[in-house]
Amino acid sequence: MAKSSNTNSNKLGYEVGMKQARQISTMLRGVPDFSNAAQFNQYETGYQFVIVCKVPVFIARLAEKDATTSDGTPVKTLLNNFVITVEQESRGMSGFEDMSAETMEITDGISTLNMINKVTQQSASTFSMSFFEKSGTPIIKFLDYYLRGLKDPRTQAKTYNGALDKGWILTPGFEKEVFTLMYINTDNTMRKIEKAYLIVNGQPNKSEKSAYEAQKGDIANKEITVEFNGFPIEGKQVDKLAMDMLEYLYTRTDEQKVLLQSNDYDYFMVNQETRGFGIEGVNMQASVPTTNTDDLGTTLSNTTKA
Repeated sequence: MAKSSNTNSNKLGYEVGMKQARQISTMLRGVPDFSNAAQFNQYETGYQFVIVCKVPVFIARLAEKDATTSDGTPVKTLLNNFVITVEQESRGMSGFEDMSAETMEITDGISTLNMINKVTQQSASTFSMSFFEKSGTPIIKFLDYYLRGLKDPRTQAKTYNGALDKGWILTPGFEKEVFTLMYINTDNTMRKIEKAYLIVNGQPNKSEKSAYEAQKGDIANKEITVEFNGFPIEGKQVDKLAMDMLEYLYTRTDEQKVLLQSNDYDYFMVNQETRGFGIEGVNMQASVPTTNTDDLGTTLSNTTKA
């Protein structure tokens, strides 16, 4: 994520908060007053945050102990990559369901009347997000490692990938195997929250090994879907937590700070103070010849400066 070039400001002017509905009192019956622009503020989709609040204890413990996967990849690397991808490359989340009502029938034997007698809202569900997989397939490998730790696919034994054998986890349990995610949907200012869900007891339920299928000559990147089971919670406490999290993202001063104005970006390749001309580890002043020509015969000016 781009870093801020202004680290002195840690207070928001237009503050984070819940988006409240406005009173629409200017509409005429059947004929809207097109001169009153206030009544045409639309709900716009496409503005959301996903925050990983908690990772599985057994995976965190393996990362702390510098465990590696079967191909030698550090678990810490896979875990960090997964969290960063979910938080910073998320293009949205699907799986949210409508609140609905059930009815009972009242009848006199000829005519009927339906009356609501039960209202239901979403409980245990499957949520999904899509990402473009990186070279080295870190997401697929992380989910493979996670699922194998829960139950070995051949023996069905819970092993936590060796954490039980080594005594790094003394008491296995469901509470050590789950993620907690915060999903925040905002308005187009990305500061006012339309809706927030805390998804608890989240468990990814597949590693998309089918991504390794290939046909000769069919060259393309690969979009994968991360699916996980979870229980969504909403309400006043979740809203308060979401506001605190969103405000924290805007007011922190490190590279994880959320920036809305691209003029404030501190781009990786523009940081000349620590990377020369954006080329990491290269001292341009020392490496550029001043009198010779390069292999293509292009004369390099002796006035070249880093």
